[in-house]
Amino acid sequence: MSSSTYKKISVRDAGYPSLLKEIHKPPETLFYRGDISVLEKPLVAVVGSRKVSTYGQQVTEKITTELVLAGIGIVSGLAIGIDTIAHKTALTANGITVAVLGSGIDHIYPAVNRALAEDIVKGGGLIISEFPLGTPALPYHFPIRNRTIAGISLGVVVTEAREKSGALITAGHSLEQNREVFAVPGPIDHPGAVGPHQLIKQGAVLTTNGHDILTELQLEQRQQQLQIKQVLPATPTEARLLTFLETEALHVDKLSRFARLDINVVNATLTVLEMKGMVIHLGGQTYAKRS
Repeated sequence: MSSSTYKKISVRDAGYPSLLKEIHKPPETLFYRGDISVLEKPLVAVVGSRKVSTYGQQVTEKITTELVLAGIGIVSGLAIGIDTIAHKTALTANGITVAVLGSGIDHIYPAVNRALAEDIVKGGGLIISEFPLGTPALPYHFPIRNRTIAGISLGVVVTEAREKSGALITAGHSLEQNREVFAVPGPIDHPGAVGPHQLIKQGAVLTTNGHDILTELQLEQRQQQLQIKQVLPATPTEARLLTFLETEALHVDKLSRFARLDINVVNATLTVLEMKGMVIHLGGQTYAKRS
């Protein structure tokens, strides 16, 4: 792919992201592929360890999906682990996601995520870096990358992180930039819970769902959009689930199979439909359409 595919923007240009411009010494130049205007939308970073437990994957998928369904864009660093899960989940839920690189944008790292980078751009999202074209991914680039992740986001969510995870550096940048830090608690004996628990002790917002984040960031209007009752479903996914619930109550696993939708998308969509008063939870993860 030729360098002409890529664009750049200076801190002195009108289209430079306004939130990033607020931080101390913002990047002089940003190189990007995709839609730079998404950086003016409400964005939340979801970050964590490269080594992920089943629990870490589940909570990352849950919270990311809930944020996307509330109209929030997801920022992460395209690394393996939590970053990859956050990007892929956002795309699965038909949301916008932004990947901030620790290399030039023509040098996708890790290489295994090249296809994911393409999917992000095709999905209306953005690949962005402050490093010039041709710059390799070097260890000291990632703390710099993490500063930009925090800088373009309203807040940073750490879903699972070990004691020396780079996600904690991102959280530190968030505090320096007067952004909110959210941390998901986990099992007290699990290494991946050490980072979030440390952040909670330091004053991070203990977070178990997307609602906690929306409330803390005072995004009431977006919460109201979720909560308002509507006669008609707002999305094709809502309509699809309601079709299967039309004649009988279904367990979420069966509903996921019937609708051929990811279980996390099903759970998050059912939460929205329940808030709208369109479905009722009968217990045991079984739902029915309200008459």
